Amino acid sequence: MGQTCTAFAQDGGDYGAQQANDRFKPANNAGVVVEPNYLALHDAVGPSGVPLGGIGVGAVDLAPDGHFTRIAINNWATDGGVARARDEHPEWDAEAFLALWEKDASGHAVSVRLQRDQHNSAGMGGYRHSTYRGLFPTARVAFDDPVSADPHSLASVFAYSGLVPQNVKDSSLPGFWIEVTLANSDSKPVEASVALSWPDLIGRGVYDVAPGDEKTGYDRAFPVEKLVPMPGLSTQVEALHEGTMSGLRQYTTTVPAIRQATFQNYIDAVGLLAEIPQGGSISVLPAWSGRNADAWKSFRENGAFQSMGVAADLDKNAEASSASVVAIKARIAAGGKQTFRFLVTWSIPPMSHATVQFGNSDYGRYFQNDFRNFSSLMGYEISQRQRILEQTSAWQEPILDSTLPEWLQFKLINSGYTMYTNTMLNKHGDFSVMEGGMGGLAGTMDQRMVAHPFYQKFFTPLDRAELQRYADTQDTDGGILHFDASYFVGIADADGHTPVPHEKMIDNTGAWVIQLAKDYQQTGDDTFIRKNAEHIRRGFAYMKAQIRDGSFIPVGGQTFDDYPHPDISIYTGTVYLAALRAGAVLGRGIGDAQLSHECDEQFRKTQRGLINALWNGKFFAYGTDVGGGRRRDDRLFSGQLAGQFISRYAGWGDVLPISESQSAISELLRTSVRNSPDFYAPKVWDMDMQRGVDMPGSRTWPFYLESYTAMPAIQLGYLTDGLDIMRHIQLVHLRNGWTWSQNLWNPAELTYVAAPVTWFSPEVLSNASLDLTQGRLTLGPTLLPGQSRTVIPLYFPRFWATLEYAPSEGKVLLHIIRRFDDRPMVLRQIVIEPIGTASDEAVTVSIPSFAVKAGATLDLSSHLQAFDKRRIQTAILEPDVATH
Repeated sequence: MGQTCTAFAQDGGDYGAQQANDRFKPANNAGVVVEPNYLALHDAVGPSGVPLGGIGVGAVDLAPDGHFTRIAINNWATDGGVARARDEHPEWDAEAFLALWEKDASGHAVSVRLQRDQHNSAGMGGYRHSTYRGLFPTARVAFDDPVSADPHSLASVFAYSGLVPQNVKDSSLPGFWIEVTLANSDSKPVEASVALSWPDLIGRGVYDVAPGDEKTGYDRAFPVEKLVPMPGLSTQVEALHEGTMSGLRQYTTTVPAIRQATFQNYIDAVGLLAEIPQGGSISVLPAWSGRNADAWKSFRENGAFQSMGVAADLDKNAEASSASVVAIKARIAAGGKQTFRFLVTWSIPPMSHATVQFGNSDYGRYFQNDFRNFSSLMGYEISQRQRILEQTSAWQEPILDSTLPEWLQFKLINSGYTMYTNTMLNKHGDFSVMEGGMGGLAGTMDQRMVAHPFYQKFFTPLDRAELQRYADTQDTDGGILHFDASYFVGIADADGHTPVPHEKMIDNTGAWVIQLAKDYQQTGDDTFIRKNAEHIRRGFAYMKAQIRDGSFIPVGGQTFDDYPHPDISIYTGTVYLAALRAGAVLGRGIGDAQLSHECDEQFRKTQRGLINALWNGKFFAYGTDVGGGRRRDDRLFSGQLAGQFISRYAGWGDVLPISESQSAISELLRTSVRNSPDFYAPKVWDMDMQRGVDMPGSRTWPFYLESYTAMPAIQLGYLTDGLDIMRHIQLVHLRNGWTWSQNLWNPAELTYVAAPVTWFSPEVLSNASLDLTQGRLTLGPTLLPGQSRTVIPLYFPRFWATLEYAPSEGKVLLHIIRRFDDRPMVLRQIVIEPIGTASDEAVTVSIPSFAVKAGATLDLSSHLQAFDKRRIQTAILEPDVATH
């Protein structure tokens, strides 16, 4: 592989990307990595798994081995939360599990936990093997080869929660469903039971500031290391009946004493409900602990519990926790199947009194708008279960029905997991996303530029809500701030008050205007940008005021902030060019011709100045000092084409000459990417030393590697190389067990805001962009490697489509599969812009007015010759290996 770049973990040790490759050995000595079956992962490692829960209400991971990990229904902050609570409460792992019992016709009874491990717990062993199909927010686990028992029934688990596009109510419900299906392989009927054990989580893993440390705002990241456990709460358990389901309610009547209000969940009840099958029964074990495995004796022998009474104390003195169990028993016919269904849900009451809170901040939860009490919430979850599941599956189906390779289907669906693991959503509808690893700081506008597609496509009102908070807190000089919220303090308000550090970067403002322009074009709605017209003007004035020399590139901090960058930065320059393209769009949208004209004029100046200052004949230099001194041609930077990518993605064309962009991406691929283990390339590559030189423990930022290297590579015709980078980023995380807890700084367990970056890929692979304000759709489809017919799903805020491209069959078809409102949507122009070609070579075709409605198909096959002008470059990274 040549000279390699060593990446380091935060403690300075080798993070293991190269070692991780050993999990999938090369086959036939050809250097081909044997791919896992992404949609049926065999014996995959944890600790991360698909999160189950809702937006802004916490979640629980179901890991590939069947263990419930990252139990975070109280506190889902990635630092000062999940890991600390897990370390302080190791009993949760032993007390949260599923188990089955079976008695065959001969009277032989066996019991086994539905977990893949080698130890005995509650008197039961587990399984040696499991197969996992994780597609957020659903997870399936099938088990085989039990360690110490041999039931006739084959067991599989299906767990899920709701994520319904453009339906915040059904996507922010606290709870998840578990369905265990037992398939009887015996020729005779069996009796079977499935039990769900769940720990008492009430008041545990919740933290507060120490006495005297209460504050209403912070000028730096919240000091999570100073948090102290909230005083314990006495808890009880009682029988629970709701509709067709019965079980147990764990609860407390104690109101917690809170010194500082936070967005943690101060839950007062957990519902453990089971559906009674026909002819079946339910039994319960109100309280047990890992210290008393004999509590399971009755279940192991008879498949049911013999409770002496349902009401009981769980933790009478707020000292030692217990768990509760609900079991379902039924008869399974010979060769038959039976599904055992459970609901786990939690009650989050309105915030009780806190000594200190941020202003008039709303610390409620969105679902509290619709449900007056826990019973009404549970009733809704039960009655709407099937519909919510179907509508959740609906956004996954076009991906699974597409011709995207399975690794990309898997990556695309699962990269949306931060909607559960990182989000804050209050009763009013204010929304923010924790960065991760930053003491609860949220919003992170620079990272939001690559994280936002998932929110913007599927939850447009929430996306706008956060963009509005940034407008409301705009700095006095017109700059957009870095953060808008803190998990441990509050969310910025509409009056400009913010509880977070009052600091900003140049690309915060650029990212904000880019996202506003994209929202305007993709929705066709100018209401939002007109409301913020003055904020937009001030933002552009701020960026222009930071220009210091003839490069016409603003000077200031930017997202790549952990390694020194020159004052005149190539990243800042290209992002500013994209922002100026956005400004021209926004000017037209708000009726400000002067703004559009000024942005166009500034674009020409900055484009010319940037090329003169930074183009070195092969790539764009890392930067220069103000005035042009000390140009860093010795530094090859992975983010040099950031603005080129964003502008092309948004439909605003190239901001740099395509020949120069192709040369720059080629140089990146041939050097830093190809010479890095797993193509996990560093941000800054020294051309003389031929290695990465930026900060140990933070050399590779995978989400920016994907957006600012892999994505422009695809746009510029390096299709296979761009896909290879994305695939290997995924493999690094999958092999280490971090698919649903990906870190920015190095492969590790930390849910980082930018994971949804993969949601750029459908448009990038189709070169698709939408401008409903002009009735214009840009397309430039290509055949994916090894395919003669490619079908790619396209998701826009107001409609979904699939693009079918089969040149050998003479087909280019756009199928509309769903729309979300009744407002007119008409396409009148198609811009044909094939991958690998310059935007000024695009062909604009006028078409008869095409009304966008579900079931309609726009046939563009007559323009096949123009579409076929794509220019795909020879692969550099693996020239002899096709991307799977």
